[in-house]
Amino acid sequence: MHVRYGHSGRQREDDSMTSYEEKRYEALYREEKEKYIRLAGELAALEEKNSLMKWRLGRLEGSRLFNFLRSFSRKGFVRPLTDPAGDESLKAYNENIELFKEPYPLWIRDKEREAFEKYSGLDEAEEADTDIMWLEAEDKDCVDERAYKIAAKYFETHPEADIWYADEDMVTEEGERCFPWFKQEPYPESLLGCYYYGSMTAFRREAFAEEEIKDIYKNKKKLYELVLKKSFTEDGFRKTGHTPLVLYHGKISNEQKKLYALDTGIAPCVFGYEPEYDGIKAAYEKAGKSGNLSIVIPSKDHPAMLARCLKSLTDTVKLSDIELIIVDNGSDEKNRKAYEELFERLRKNKHIGNIEYLHKEAEFNFARMCNRGAKRARGEYILFLNDDTYFTDASVLKILMEQAAIEGIGAVGAKLLYPDGRLQHAGISNLETGPAHKLCGIGGDEHPYFNFAMTKMNMIGVTAACLMIKNSRFTGVGGFDESFRVAYNDVDLCMRLIEAGYRNVQRNDVSLIHDESVSRGNDLLDTEKWNRLAEERERLYDKHRQYAGRDPYYPQHLRKDDPRFAAQAYNRQESRDYRDREYEEFKGNIALRKCHSLKLNIDECGIQKKFRRDEEESLLIKGWAYMEGADNARYAKRLILSKDKDMRAYDLEGQYLPELKYVFPDEKNILLSGFSLRPDKDSLSEGAWYIAVEFKDKETGSVYYAESEKTLSIGQ
Repeated sequence: MHVRYGHSGRQREDDSMTSYEEKRYEALYREEKEKYIRLAGELAALEEKNSLMKWRLGRLEGSRLFNFLRSFSRKGFVRPLTDPAGDESLKAYNENIELFKEPYPLWIRDKEREAFEKYSGLDEAEEADTDIMWLEAEDKDCVDERAYKIAAKYFETHPEADIWYADEDMVTEEGERCFPWFKQEPYPESLLGCYYYGSMTAFRREAFAEEEIKDIYKNKKKLYELVLKKSFTEDGFRKTGHTPLVLYHGKISNEQKKLYALDTGIAPCVFGYEPEYDGIKAAYEKAGKSGNLSIVIPSKDHPAMLARCLKSLTDTVKLSDIELIIVDNGSDEKNRKAYEELFERLRKNKHIGNIEYLHKEAEFNFARMCNRGAKRARGEYILFLNDDTYFTDASVLKILMEQAAIEGIGAVGAKLLYPDGRLQHAGISNLETGPAHKLCGIGGDEHPYFNFAMTKMNMIGVTAACLMIKNSRFTGVGGFDESFRVAYNDVDLCMRLIEAGYRNVQRNDVSLIHDESVSRGNDLLDTEKWNRLAEERERLYDKHRQYAGRDPYYPQHLRKDDPRFAAQAYNRQESRDYRDREYEEFKGNIALRKCHSLKLNIDECGIQKKFRRDEEESLLIKGWAYMEGADNARYAKRLILSKDKDMRAYDLEGQYLPELKYVFPDEKNILLSGFSLRPDKDSLSEGAWYIAVEFKDKETGSVYYAESEKTLSIGQ
């Protein structure tokens, strides 16, 4: 109801519009109605035209001309045949899938002969006195026949060694070699973790009685005890020989292979880590005497997180006289007060002898904060601990301390897990790309690479997120280098400990939880932090030149640029140069045979990022290419670089990319669509090189091309 007022000021009711408003709305209605009638007529005309075009197209598709020209689009692109690959092409594709999805077959094909020439110590025709030793094995039928001569030659040339071992792999019921075990060099704590000499061991005759050795693999406890007794002497750890060649091929059932491939089962050749061997190892572990402990924890503006860490410590750890030293580089007033209230409550705990809270406004420098806390530490041992860690096992500190107490031990670390149970840290390996955490992110209940994440072992470094060390040894090497403000301060400390004659130990048989970098964030997700990380890594290698891209504790045949434990193998890279007439022919072909269905994506192209200053510059072209709507097993592939009547063609074996089946679920045989190419930089002249791929149909000989919008720039 409208309420209106007349000139007299009296209120009146009006239930209808004025005559002017009625006329205006009526005109608008007529206008819209005429528009809809006109559009309906146009739509009917379009539908009639569409029906006529469909009829004409049907006649055209049945014509001989259409069948002749059907592979050409109106833009000059060609279309591939969609028929399935032939039997031979499909067989080759499936064989390559097996070859490329696991690098070990590539290593066997491309690297094993080279390794034999380098490490066997003898020529193929050279003889060796095998009477110098006994060789025992889990199954002598699995021993490579060359092992006898190689072991004998080693004993001849290394009179100080009485025991020898080599690398090994497994062979399926079908004869497929798989699961290589490239082994660490002999180190004391690693040998006490498990019998990683493996399924075959040779013994010098003059050092052992025959009755000690004969059929010793039938009694693994006896074998382990004998090797420990011979290795740990009053003069120290006795040298053992290791030849990094695969000389034992253990048998594995298809069911065992399936379990181990999923990392849900432990490889059958690994033993000595089980509790039943503890009694044998106890006589040689020589656990040191524990003492007073100072725990140094850097923490800023995270009182709740620190409270969780300390509560887990007091709830699970039963050690007396623990000293807590909290180093704060500038918490605000509110958080500082929260810290002080927390420490006041903790002082009532009888297991905590002293709490110091060192608050000082300063730029973040993890190394300086740790050193500041260590200077106030009165304990015989220091545990450097992140505030984003917490304990779930009461035995952790006692085990770490007893390990750190042993003569000759430097830094000791524990396995760290993410809150969801995934592995975060199992020791530091020094790879070509820099110090790294191997296997980061795998499931905590998995048993990867022959129980790697389950036992104690010697490693080049452990993380300062949880690092136990004897106070006198820490101060003896000068503490943390404060020039490494954020990263690599722990790696530098561990390297200096090795240089001073100590051994670092990673205890993967004990663990705690770690929310990595909660307080700082992730260095890899920030450009500024990444650049700072690269600068600190460069300074680390300037300081320790002998470790630039080298790790004496890391098996040499494993990849040094991959977080997995995988064989160091790459796809073959064969190239051919084309010039003048052949180049002109190629340019003509590529113009006529561009294929709209051939998809090319270049992810990386150019100078590969250097991880060290002394590293040679190298080119990298990385990406993937596939034929849309066709069977990709049909094609042989090449990557082509062209510039100024000069051309390079590189055969592409294919890189296994299992994720593509999820990205392109409707495409057929697409898993080998990746490529990673490293062209010789010196063979390419300066300028911009165009990038293309060539797919040749192995069934028909037809050739198809696709060009990338990206170019490879040399010297620009």
